Amino acid sequence: MYLASRNTVSDGKMWRCTVCKQYRSIRRDSFFAGSHLPLTCLLELMYYWAIIECKQSVVMGEVGIGPEAIVNWYNYFRDVCAIWCFDHPVQLGGEDVVVEIDESKFMHRKYHRGTYREGHWVLGMIERCSLRCVLVPVQDRSAATLLPIITRHVLPGTKIITDSWRAYNSLPNHLTVNHSVSFVDPNDASIYTNTMEGMWSHVKSNYRKMHGTSDNLFSTY
Repeated sequence: MYLASRNTVSDGKMWRCTVCKQYRSIRRDSFFAGSHLPLTCLLELMYYWAIIECKQSVVMGEVGIGPEAIVNWYNYFRDVCAIWCFDHPVQLGGEDVVVEIDESKFMHRKYHRGTYREGHWVLGMIERCSLRCVLVPVQDRSAATLLPIITRHVLPGTKIITDSWRAYNSLPNHLTVNHSVSFVDPNDASIYTNTMEGMWSHVKSNYRKMHGTSDNLFSTY
């Protein structure tokens, strides 16, 4: 198989078998296979989607497609990434490695300002030494919901640090800090969840840059 020039296709190139001389699209078995947009256009869309901050009007001018097509492709990119993440779960921690765990709510009205929105709970887990993290949308904060997710993503032997939320009580090798009193244990300065709090701040800042987000698509953001 080699890459051959082919003027009859929009990409200008096709794979060609050295034995049977048959041609095959360079898009075959990729998630671009069903699209008629030029590859340069699709790669530009991926870039603008990945950097988050670029306004839709700028993307329209640079790529040359309409707003509906941009939204559809952005949703598709998120779906592809969400499926990959689910099929390849990240595992954090290990023997004596510290993982901080916390939950936070997104898309809700805070301090009684703005239109009321119920919001979405997200469970966050972050490896303190490497800053590798996992964020998982959850229906509620019950032990029945949170513990299986933690088991899926946190390796045995991990030193887990959380706040004093009761759903975490049965976790092994588990330390807590009471956030109603302090974000750092006054008796042990190594017991804190500040790393996870910092991650929430970073994630929510990026999330606010995604103008026009949808409740129905929240899990893919």
